[in-house]
Amino acid sequence: MSKLFGTVAFGIAMENNLLGKLNHLDSTSITVNGDYAHSPEGDDGEPATIHLTHGHSKDYRPDLKQAVLSLVVNGPSNMPIWMDALSGNSSDKTSLHETIRKVKAFQKQLDISSTEKWVADSALYTSEKLLANLDYLWLTRVPETVGEARELVRKPDAEIAWHPHLDG
Repeated sequence: MSKLFGTVAFGIAMENNLLGKLNHLDSTSITVNGDYAHSPEGDDGEPATIHLTHGHSKDYRPDLKQAVLSLVVNGPSNMPIWMDALSGNSSDKTSLHETIRKVKAFQKQLDISSTEKWVADSALYTSEKLLANLDYLWLTRVPETVGEARELVRKPDAEIAWHPHLDG
């Protein structure tokens, strides 16, 4: 499904000159009600693509099973260019970087140069990725699990020294 969506979306974006230099990436959980038996295989006997399972529910409903949807938007219209359905227990700390890897590989198949930057929430910031030699640029905020960030967030604005740079 992701490749089909990507093929259509990238085709439209390229044809209409809608691709920009920033990819915005985020995920959301989709909770489901009802009796969904967990099966490691799909209807055709092949391994299931995703598992509806309990995970960290963004709806604060740990009693419901869920799936996770990872979405990438790009360009002046914030057009969706990639969508990934993930298992309900997927962690953004790994899935966001995995989505970036998939999109870059897909762009390579389409012979699209990928020099854009990636913007996402603080789940993109992990010590392993911070120190890794990645082949892409990314921008995020430092999570408040990092002591210095937590201290700055707690300070009143008047106590934070701001320094202007070049054009503001």
